[in-house]
Amino acid sequence: MKNVNLALSIFCFLVVLSCSKSNRCDEIVCVNDCVFVEIDKSATVHFYGCYITWGIQFTNEANDVIIGLAPDMPIEYKEEGKEITFSGTFYENDLPLAIPDPMPGNFYRMEICSMNGDSN
Repeated sequence: MKNVNLALSIFCFLVVLSCSKSNRCDEIVCVNDCVFVEIDKSATVHFYGCYITWGIQFTNEANDVIIGLAPDMPIEYKEEGKEITFSGTFYENDLPLAIPDPMPGNFYRMEICSMNGDSN
């Protein structure tokens, strides 16, 4: 019985490992109300007081400054100016403003698929 439990545990571990989040990020696509997707993009982390949330800022291929608001950003990345690489899906921003006059920029709400950066 112990051998069966051990074998089943190893099988479950391998299944979970094969369905890891990083593999899924290589294949993310823009569906439903998605505006665009970015994969393995470099960005800088900032706190956006006008929305009272953390997010990322990067420049796209058209040289536009893009701001992705990420309320679900992992705590280990919530550091002003932190350089990161991320993959994520972007949507029209539907987050409420805390300050009526936000800073200029192209704001989107984003769902993070993966995020990597220096751990200072």
